[in-house]
Amino acid sequence: MKELLLSWAIAGFTSAALIMLGCSSGSDPGSGSDSGADADSDSDADSDSDADSDSDTDSDSDADADSDSDADSDSDADSDSDTDSDTEEDSDSEEDTEEDSDSDSDSESDSESESDSDSDTASNGDWTVMFYFAGDNNLETPFLNDFHEIEDANLPESGVNVVVLFDRHPGYTSDDLIPGDGNWTGTRLYEISATGPTRLADPTYLGLSDTGDDDELDTGDASTLEAFIDFAQAAYPADHYFISLVDHGSGWSKGSVDRPGGSRAICSDDTDGGMLSVQKDIRQVVVGKGIDVLGMDACYMAMVEVAWALKGEVGYLVASEQTEPGSGWDQTIWLNRWLEGELSAERLAVAIVDAYEIAFSNSSKVTLSATDLGELEGLGDAIDDFVGSHDPADYFGSSIGSFYDLWYMADAANHTGLLAAIEAAVVAEWHSSEMNVGGLTVNWKSSTAYSNTAFCQDVNWPACD
Repeated sequence: MKELLLSWAIAGFTSAALIMLGCSSGSDPGSGSDSGADADSDSDADSDSDADSDSDTDSDSDADADSDSDADSDSDADSDSDTDSDTEEDSDSEEDTEEDSDSDSDSESDSESESDSDSDTASNGDWTVMFYFAGDNNLETPFLNDFHEIEDANLPESGVNVVVLFDRHPGYTSDDLIPGDGNWTGTRLYEISATGPTRLADPTYLGLSDTGDDDELDTGDASTLEAFIDFAQAAYPADHYFISLVDHGSGWSKGSVDRPGGSRAICSDDTDGGMLSVQKDIRQVVVGKGIDVLGMDACYMAMVEVAWALKGEVGYLVASEQTEPGSGWDQTIWLNRWLEGELSAERLAVAIVDAYEIAFSNSSKVTLSATDLGELEGLGDAIDDFVGSHDPADYFGSSIGSFYDLWYMADAANHTGLLAAIEAAVVAEWHSSEMNVGGLTVNWKSSTAYSNTAFCQDVNWPACD
């Protein structure tokens, strides 16, 4: 497969698609404490956080004895530390409206692509697995390890294509990604097969060479994400697609005020300053891409608001309600578990959750869930029924950042309809023993930007008013 790449003529290839690691660089969805404080005292999850700087501090400090230290600190991110940046979000402000002013991220490529290969046909496979490593920040070191974990998986000779876009930072580590390739700092494209990694060129979509280190892309820009998906689907057309977004995350809302374009939530790029918005960027990029599973290997992304932004375009979402350890998902474990059985979308999503339990069974304050986005309509109806007879604030329990677990509310209120709807939507869920959660959080702070989310357009959630 690796030797067949990139000799095709594709004009006007359009479509769109998307696991994320870490917490928002310079941003955080809230206090990050499990204090159970009243939601009114939480700072606004939609406002610009006080993470104006690029270093994050974990406000889960009260539980630091039980949790990993924050990988968003200045320490090396390759330790098994929390990569979450639990920023306190400021009160509602004019910046809340920036979500709506984000420019469309759709990028089309009308030029023909030209390959360095002698083949004139694209590689075919049952699955194309895409990894989007937005490592131009303090998570660069653990992302090198992630790349090696993919190499260590028992990849088949055919049927599963693995494509990686890898962006590096000039300052956090000087280690080679591949032995002998040096401390490069730009953006590179790879295929990883059963025989190892191969660097690729893509002159059409991404404009990347397979030599040198002159290429630098903003992995926090929606056009880069879309171009990567377009390249992978053109070069490796398949029946099914998975994409993992690996980086910092802050939930449904924005990152920090110094990020261009308003609200942001995942994939920060220190060199170029970008960070992707779920509600605008990713929501638009995935349209028409046929993404079966979208993984967010990052903090705080298992939210009903994030799920709703992907509804109708993505099959399953895999993400964490909580912060994630700095090492993120163990790519070897989940790939091997999935590859040893039926290669279905649900099995892939479940394999990631199972692997997370194996990797972090001795850790605290960790969660991961897989949600079937085809079940969101029923979940929305159940939420409407719940809020029609209950005040959600009476059943919040402990907070996760400034968000609250939906299952906990339903269980505390003994609302069987909402419990059943959550059970139908969340196909796999694991959490450390001290957590009391069920797979999806929800925001409580009102703002203009929040009221314009896809979730608020469909569901009568009180914070949407």
